[in-house]
Amino acid sequence: MPSPLEIVKEMYAAFGRGDIAGVMAHIADDVEWIAEGPEEMVFTGIRHGKKEVLDGFFGGIAREHADPVLEMTEFVAQGDAVASFGRYSVTLKRSGNRVSSPVGHLFKVRGGKVIHYTNMLNTAAFMGQPATSGIVVVFAAEKLEAAQYDEVLRRLAAKGALPPAGGKFHVCYGEPGKLRVLDVFDSLESFQNFAQILMPIIHAVGIEAAQPEILPVHGSNWQ
Repeated sequence: MPSPLEIVKEMYAAFGRGDIAGVMAHIADDVEWIAEGPEEMVFTGIRHGKKEVLDGFFGGIAREHADPVLEMTEFVAQGDAVASFGRYSVTLKRSGNRVSSPVGHLFKVRGGKVIHYTNMLNTAAFMGQPATSGIVVVFAAEKLEAAQYDEVLRRLAAKGALPPAGGKFHVCYGEPGKLRVLDVFDSLESFQNFAQILMPIIHAVGIEAAQPEILPVHGSNWQ
């Protein structure tokens, strides 16, 4: 049977490759799973049993976080317990911010399965931007004519994509032939959903779009 340390390291490896089923395979049916944090962070709280862990903890992470990177660098094993320390970095879907926090985890293992888990991290880093703050998206193509811009709007309207879900503000500005577009969305997820419709249209009308600049909203006035 693998040692508790080997089990924990395999769980991290599975999480790193996006294999949540591989993580769950090492968790006992009667597990106690504790993630300290405020209620606004949906993956935090105390959960019992594999279903609550899968739906509440890992499901909450999937809803709130994009591109997670978990790097655990220190491990201390004693008997059936393993403590691990490292750093968790993630993009918050509600704001588009990339945040990073030191993390500490405690596992207890029985019969080759994890029966207890405690997660500690800097929750303030994850609460720094309110969900309503939104993101700014700036498109700057090398060449963007007014006729091309108007055609993009026409095709978006034909698909029923105007105004986009989560869109809060839109403006096209700049010199003829070098127009720029600025959008404000309520979240990165809203923009990503809209981009699935927008980007094929941009390419179809011959716009060579550069990678958009995405920044968090600090504040807004004159609305």
